[in-house]
Amino acid sequence: MSRPGGGYGFAFADREGRKLAVSSDVATHGDAADSPDRPRKISHCVLNAADMEGSIAVFAEGLGFTVIDRTGHLCFLCCGSDHHSIALGHGDAPTLHHIAFEMADLDSVMRGAGRMRDAGYPIEWGVGRHGPGANVFSYFLGPDDYIIEYTSEVEQVDDSYPQRSAEYWANLNPPGWTDRWGVSGPPSERMKAAQTRIAFA
Repeated sequence: MSRPGGGYGFAFADREGRKLAVSSDVATHGDAADSPDRPRKISHCVLNAADMEGSIAVFAEGLGFTVIDRTGHLCFLCCGSDHHSIALGHGDAPTLHHIAFEMADLDSVMRGAGRMRDAGYPIEWGVGRHGPGANVFSYFLGPDDYIIEYTSEVEQVDDSYPQRSAEYWANLNPPGWTDRWGVSGPPSERMKAAQTRIAFA
């Protein structure tokens, strides 16, 4: 490909009109060393889907992802050792929920959250630890209200991982908890409003 990093790939539109690009063998950046408050890679994306089962089929049957867990709202899909690289949520239209960036560790999530706050982007949800994926999280609203998650410690899985149901995750935490630590409150109203705002052209 002629884009930076080279490699090869292809693009297609899915059943709900999202334009998706698949890239392989892209060169690693020369400055890929960890920094204490900077993301190291894109961890995962969460997409809203009006046609939930059809969208799952695109990733599972079309691209070879594995359905790894389901909650009442989300389906998590895996394509490697990370618990999930894509998650799909029930929505009224095919929109972007959020993009998650992996940080080196919990300390880096906290340092990154401090840097974001100093730049005028307060935490909208977190810091906490998710159920599915067991990852640490901190959410912000970026420019144009894109939801950005800083995350670390994503659970590593293999073929022995037991897919868990919505009932399992619903009963994991005490009532009212929004994360596994019981520390974080719910997402802000600003974040809730932004979760369906970014449409796919």
